[in-house]
Amino acid sequence: MYFKVSLSLSTVVSASLKVKEERRTAFFGEDIHIDLPPENLGEVVFRSRTNRLPEVLLLREGQVVNPRGSINARGHLLLEDVQEEDEGVYVIKNSNTPNAAKHLILIVRDCAVEQVVKYGDTYLIHLNRVEMPITLEFR
Repeated sequence: MYFKVSLSLSTVVSASLKVKEERRTAFFGEDIHIDLPPENLGEVVFRSRTNRLPEVLLLREGQVVNPRGSINARGHLLLEDVQEEDEGVYVIKNSNTPNAAKHLILIVRDCAVEQVVKYGDTYLIHLNRVEMPITLEFR
């Protein structure tokens, strides 16, 4: 009986939250600008895709609380020189509208040209000015 009650409560809570989702791809070393709610009423929480760490609070009430981010001249949260550990979901909330949130799903790539390869297929890797031996990793 307890399971059924808790299940229906979580369904009601999740149904009342309106989430707008945006996907963005960045390359290693690129700077990311995250739009913030107006009037310093925003909160940004980061959920890492690569690490199983708890959520990281980056911004509260318009103030940066984590050295990973800064506010630029346009009022955006700036993440400089993104790396693989910056890949994940950035939850942006406005204190005036607690039942709405924006999820920025950031994917970070290490190359400007990406090729989709199916397992077992043959493909070419062009190597220019590379000293032997080399190591190839697949992700």
